[in-house]
Amino acid sequence: MYKQLLTGTFILMLGLIASCSRQNEEISVPEIEAPSISEETLTEAGTQLWNQSGLVIEKHIEMVELLDSAIKQFIATPSEETHQTAKKQWRELDQVNSDFYLISQLAENAPPALTSFKSLNYRLFAAPIQPGYLDSFGEYLYSGLVHDIGLPITPETLGNQHGFADEESATLGLYAIEFMLFGDDGQRQYSDYVESLKLTPDEIEKGYKLLAETPNNRRRQLLELQSQLLVMDFNQLAEQWNSQKKDDLNRKYYLLDNTEKQAWVSQTLEKSLTNLILDISEQKQRADQGEENSTWAPRMLNKISSLLPALSFLPKEQKSLVEPSLNKAIESCNQTTEIKWDDLYNSIKGAVDSFHQLDQ
Repeated sequence: MYKQLLTGTFILMLGLIASCSRQNEEISVPEIEAPSISEETLTEAGTQLWNQSGLVIEKHIEMVELLDSAIKQFIATPSEETHQTAKKQWRELDQVNSDFYLISQLAENAPPALTSFKSLNYRLFAAPIQPGYLDSFGEYLYSGLVHDIGLPITPETLGNQHGFADEESATLGLYAIEFMLFGDDGQRQYSDYVESLKLTPDEIEKGYKLLAETPNNRRRQLLELQSQLLVMDFNQLAEQWNSQKKDDLNRKYYLLDNTEKQAWVSQTLEKSLTNLILDISEQKQRADQGEENSTWAPRMLNKISSLLPALSFLPKEQKSLVEPSLNKAIESCNQTTEIKWDDLYNSIKGAVDSFHQLDQ
């Protein structure tokens, strides 16, 4: 369930795609020679992609605000009920987050002119994360920002500490909030968020001098601030998506020429499909081991469906090879019975292979 740690399973999955994926390389748009396609088609595709992505962002803002409301209620009145409500709201947001797959992949592979897009995406969806960077983890009972009373819990602190040591040193985003709500083993208790109103003898012995320094109170402050900043960051993304200001994403996107857009989107599509093969392989192994999760099929369906607008950036012949494979993958996810992982894997692999057939 959790995205915090890179596991041995994930590493083993790399071997499953050795025959079908090229080595992932950082995209440098100016060096890419994109296949030919009419300017009119590319202009229309670019506008549609941007507009459709804007609708996805607006949908996410609604869900993020619901999560923020649930977290505020939980902090105000910590109980088993309010804790479960906040966790339920997080799961619902994570479920629709699969609609965001193409947008996040575009951000990860953004050209130099759109580096702010990648930075903002990292604030929203940093994963995997190092749980011990935030709070107690496993046998490390006093680790993380919660227990580091030398660091005030402020927007500036969270911003400066986010990615401070490496990409897994995350203080912000959906998956940092997941850890704070669920804990490292999924067994977080609501009592961790009950306000400390008086220093206990044990806390005094440990050196705490102020109520604001106690783990419970810092944990409450941290979770509430993380939620507030998630709302603010999503709203900032939405604002930049529509703004005509010089340094905002919308303006920079439309300053890219069509060849740059095509190269960026088409290569992001190929890389996204390759990443999906890893995802499918991991989920298949978990299913083979008896683990069941009713969200797998709809989540995978949403991810694949989110990629469809990118097909418009492919030349006709290439699109005719990739699109049928994606349609087969969507059909596999739409099965009313148990998802057929082998069929899904082969469909996505076929889509990846299609990118190379025209070069042979």
